[in-house]
Amino acid sequence: MAHWQGKVRLKGVGISVAVMLAVLGILWLGGNFSPLQRHLRLGDAAQAQGNYALALKEYNLALQASPGNWDIQVKMAGAMLAQKDWSAADKLLTSLVAKNTARGESLYPLLVQGKLGLAEAARAKEPHGSDTARLFLQAAEQYAPDNPEVKRLLAEELYFQVLKMPPDISEGTLQKILRLDPQPRYRLELAARYLQMNKNKQFEQAVSSFTPQDLAADGIAPALARTFIDYARRNQADLAEEKRILAEGLSVLPGEPSLLLEDMRCLVVAGDQQGYSRLLADPSLEDWKRQALQNYLKAVRNNAFVKGEKVYSFHGTPARPEMLAMSGQGMQVFRTSTGTWLAWVESAAGGSRLAAMELPGGRQKVLAKADGLITGFSLSKEGSVAYQADKFTQQDGGLVSSKLILHTSRGDKVLEQRTGPGMPSYVPAYSPDGKFLTYYDDGALVIVELSTGRRLKAGSRGEYLAGWAPDSSRFLLVSNQVSQGDTSRTVTRVMDAEGKQLSGLPALEGVTYLGWRPDGKILGYRLQFSQPAVPPFPQFFLIDELGQQSPLLASDNLFPESMPQWSPDGRFTAFFPQQNELWLYQAGVRAPFPVIYPGTFIGWSGPDTVLFAVTGKGSPGFGDGRPVPIEKVVELTVSGQ
Repeated sequence: MAHWQGKVRLKGVGISVAVMLAVLGILWLGGNFSPLQRHLRLGDAAQAQGNYALALKEYNLALQASPGNWDIQVKMAGAMLAQKDWSAADKLLTSLVAKNTARGESLYPLLVQGKLGLAEAARAKEPHGSDTARLFLQAAEQYAPDNPEVKRLLAEELYFQVLKMPPDISEGTLQKILRLDPQPRYRLELAARYLQMNKNKQFEQAVSSFTPQDLAADGIAPALARTFIDYARRNQADLAEEKRILAEGLSVLPGEPSLLLEDMRCLVVAGDQQGYSRLLADPSLEDWKRQALQNYLKAVRNNAFVKGEKVYSFHGTPARPEMLAMSGQGMQVFRTSTGTWLAWVESAAGGSRLAAMELPGGRQKVLAKADGLITGFSLSKEGSVAYQADKFTQQDGGLVSSKLILHTSRGDKVLEQRTGPGMPSYVPAYSPDGKFLTYYDDGALVIVELSTGRRLKAGSRGEYLAGWAPDSSRFLLVSNQVSQGDTSRTVTRVMDAEGKQLSGLPALEGVTYLGWRPDGKILGYRLQFSQPAVPPFPQFFLIDELGQQSPLLASDNLFPESMPQWSPDGRFTAFFPQQNELWLYQAGVRAPFPVIYPGTFIGWSGPDTVLFAVTGKGSPGFGDGRPVPIEKVVELTVSGQ
């Protein structure tokens, strides 16, 4: 017994137990406090605490102690992803998978996370449908073909590319989109493309597949109604076929206002008094829809809401007649201290010129000339003009130079000038009092105080001007951000004329238009809703500068894509959903009434007068591909209900 006290004998060597324990302790401590283990433990602790920069630093030091260590590099990639360094994480993970394909399969979820991050970053910087985001998403699809987020985003990017494609080459891409994400709006796009390609059978098969659940999705029902109307109007030479198509549309979309109105038009053309009397007597029809149909009947029969007509002869052809009623290159109404003017851009020898016609009177004059194409313009209250003039090469149409020019009675002044490729879009706009001019410089809004020439930058890239208040004391800056799904959130700031923020409004979902009413209140136009419980879309609402909303009117799918144009006194709101038809809402009256005229609506010339441009044979910008000249401008005096 005494022989074993305090000793262990190994292969004939006597070692003290205390010595052996000491050696084992040293070995254990050395392993746990080596540089490798110390940096790994510190990195893991920093990662757990959310200090990803420190974690990455410690993992780097650990990797120096163990070069090429797979597990350490995976930890580094995780820290990079956590701090949203998508590019670095993607580069590291891609190299690991390339080195060891079998082991790299375990990294696919991390690779997908990184490529999704890269795609989202690209989507935030570039227009939807750009190649960068699509390529990242296609790479992510290779690693996770069933990942729902990858499929959803890739389908969306491909969809935005389809919108730029001619119908005959878009069908295959749309079929791929539907395999990725068979949501109703993509199926509707495919149906519309079939119609454009005159594949009527495929169109009817596509629209017959829509379920009530599909039609309840935001925007689907009115968009499908417009498609049916397009289909029906292609068959106007065959009234029976046109009525059959509309009947099919109403079977899919019972009670859809735009289809009811189109059906009414057919019944009137056919002289089917029993038909439209039966339609008006339908007990399930809401009162406002019945009144709208009655208004339509009055307008078709005798243009009951037009009380006067004045015709102005028109000389010259706008350079872009297909954009008559759009700001920038189209025809615009301006109110100056000398009266009301209708202005437009027309082609001229060696370039283009900005012309205007006085209302009333019809006197025409040239406001400015350019040796390139005037692509945007604005007139001030005092009669000065700001315009953008672009010059292009004759060989390939590439941009040579672009200028923003201020033209006054004292001459021309170049405010901005760019050369080389890349199209700037200055979008000049005067404040209502003419004291300030706004335009965009590299995507950011610039305010010029014209009396001093002082320039201020307001907001940042991605924010755009939504209009000046009527008294020119403040303006709206708006930015659109994509939130969950397809719902967009509109972030709005109210700024003073110095570019300083006065207030910020709460983010508004589904808003496609914000602007000022003539009474100085903010008007919102909501196209989509994310919840079915909210009022029918589209909805107009007034919003104060604290963000409080009050409903103004709901158009119940009647004009789902028209932006409102208020009469100068605010009594009427105009929509132009289709050529030759102008629909007006009167303050305090829910049912709209139409003004039907064979021309294109331009804008309001007075409190109760509207302008139409009447073109020659064909439609503006179509026909044989050459611009169709405007024959006359007609001013109609309208009356309410």
